[in-house]
Parts: sequence; C-alpha cells; structure tokens
Amino acid sequence: MFSRGRDKWEALCTICKASTYVSVANKGCGDLETHIVTAKHRDAVRGGEGSSKLTDFFVQPGKTEDAAHAAEGVFAFHTVKHHHSYRSMDCTSALLKRTFTDSANVKKFSSARTKTEAIVNSVFAPHSVDTTLEALQDIPYLGIATDGSNHGAVKIFPIMIQYFNWKQGGVQSKLIEVKDTPDETAETIAQYLIETLRKKQLTEKCIAFTGDNCNTNFGGVRRDKGGRNVFANLKRILQNKTLIGVGCPAHILNNCVHHGADTLDVETENILFKIYQYFHIYTVRTESLKEYCEFVDIQYRTLLSHTKTRWLSLFPGIHRLLQMFPALKAFFLSQEKPPVAIKKFFENEFSEIYLWHMHSLMSVFHEHIEDMEKENNSVVEVSNILHSVHNVLQ
Repeated sequence: MFSRGRDKWEALCTICKASTYVSVANKGCGDLETHIVTAKHRDAVRGGEGSSKLTDFFVQPGKTEDAAHAAEGVFAFHTVKHHHSYRSMDCTSALLKRTFTDSANVKKFSSARTKTEAIVNSVFAPHSVDTTLEALQDIPYLGIATDGSNHGAVKIFPIMIQYFNWKQGGVQSKLIEVKDTPDETAETIAQYLIETLRKKQLTEKCIAFTGDNCNTNFGGVRRDKGGRNVFANLKRILQNKTLIGVGCPAHILNNCVHHGADTLDVETENILFKIYQYFHIYTVRTESLKEYCEFVDIQYRTLLSHTKTRWLSLFPGIHRLLQMFPALKAFFLSQEKPPVAIKKFFENEFSEIYLWHMHSLMSVFHEHIEDMEKENNSVVEVSNILHSVHNVLQ
C-alpha cells in the first residue's frame, strides 16, 4: 500500500496517489494508522474496489496461451493450404470446443473467419514475402510473371517470380504480390509490375517477363514493336533492351491442337461438347443410355465435358467417348429426333476413325502438357518438351 517517499521518514500512499506522502517522523506507526482512517484514504479504497485495473483487460501470456496461439496459426495455414473458405473456421472453432472439452488449449482457442483472415494477411503473407526477399539477396537474376484472374467485377493480378537457388533445391517459384487493378490494359499491368519490382528492390535483378501469348502481353505473333504491350513497356521503363520475353508454351501446344482439329471434316470438339450437354442434367436420357450399354455389353461411364480454356480436358473427353462409342451410336441412331449434328456424326462411317486419330495425336500433347505444368520446370526443360512434341509429330 505504501512505497518509498522523498526521504527515509516518508512513504507514498499508492492508493491515494496525487503525491500523498505520509511522514512517520513523529508517531511512527501511529502516523500510518491515522492516515488510513482519513476520509480521503477511505474514499480512494472504495473507488479502487469498484473499478477494474487496466492490466485486467490484457491476457497475460503463458504456456497455455502460447499453445492456443500456435494452434490458431496451424489452422489458419491449413485453411489456406487446402483452399477452404474462411467461413469454415466459424464452425471449426466451435466444433473443437465441443469435441475436446477437457483440453485447456482448446478452451483458449478462438479463431473464426475474421481472426483467421487476419493471421493469414498480417502474419503469414508478410513473413512469406520477407523470407523470399531475404533469400534473393544472394540471387543475381530472376524472372517476373503475372496473369489476370476475374472475381466478379474485380480483376486480380498476382505477381510471381522465378529464380534458381541451389541451396533450396533448384528452381523456385514465389508469390510476392496480389493486387486488383482498375483495368487490364498493357500500361496498367506494366506500371503495376514496375511498382512492385521497385518496392521490393528487385528492378536490377529482373531479366525476363513471362505471360500468356495474348496481344496485351506481347503484341501478337510478330511481337509488335509499337510499344503497346506489357513486354515493350517493361523494356522501355526498365531501360533493358535485352529483357527476355517468355510466352506460355502450354498455350502454344493447346492452340496447335485446336488449329489441327479445325482442319478435319468432323468437328470433334463440338461433338464432344454437344453429347455431354445432351446427357448432363437429364436423368431419363442417362438411364436409357445405361440400358444401351448393357445391350452392347460395355460398362457405363459418366461422359466428360471439354472447354477450350482447359488444356487437359480434350484427351480424357475423347477417351471416354471412345469407351462409350458403341452404346452412344446405337442410342442416337435409334432416337426419332436426335440433334442433327450428332446424328450426322454417328451416321458417318469414318466418325470413330476420326476419334481414334484425334486420340492418337492428343495423347502426345496431353502427356507433354502435363510434364510442362510441373511447378519447378526451367526454361531449358520446357524448351526440350516443345522439341520433343515437334519430333514426335514429324
């Protein structure tokens, strides 16, 4: 209650505060007793009992709290790693407390969607970028890449960098920035890339730009030199005439397949899509097809869809169509009014031959695109894959 005063005969009353010193020079202990019964001291005691201390509003960290915080971090990382919604943590937090009622750590666990998102954005993300920038201190060169991703009306551009670090096992691909932009013009994207490089102090190390092969990034097939594309803007702003432009090789192989398929008399991709749509949400048609499968003695399998923006969907779709071909042909030719395009396809004696021809070529592209989409491929390895496709086709 009392602390040291201005001299050895005085004491400061820590309850009364306001420089209230009590001297014991005259009566000793009696002076203290006299002060305690004063109205001022008693009012101060009553006021202190009725109000909480500031320290009561802060959690004093201990082993249990540290373990609970670590668990919250682990669950936040788990949520991001497996692409769960932050909203799922509302349920998870409550579920843990109901399931592990005897755990002191779980009782302290409190991380719903808001806190989980804060942990990811304010702890993990900055730490990840800082770790990458620290590793880049000894790295002389790197390449930068970006591509747009639509989320409703919002256009999001993540920025990736790739570099070689033998200490970490070779080629490294790291995310260093994610930001939405007002538009997706070449000028906006280029300025965004430059600002990020300057902010991370990586401008001098950037020797390559990677993007898909659209006109915005590289200005078309001839790499338009008019400067109205991201690659040309980067070269101009960075004042680096030797900047390397690396297009998307998966796009190249995918476009090659589409152009090749367009030269055939049968529109294989269109037929594949039409057949899938014919059965997609129609239970009666699907059940009827199953009967035809039993009749021709083949196993029924769910038909697969294909879209031109998905590089690895055409080959599985054609493969499944060939597995079901006898049943599908019998089904459509027995219908009174089947879709005209599908009817003409199955009436053509060469339709199955066309499918096997496409299947044979697509197996080459499919396998090589899978190899190309590995995370840590280098430019040399991708170049070898493209040469391999060329050699096989020849």
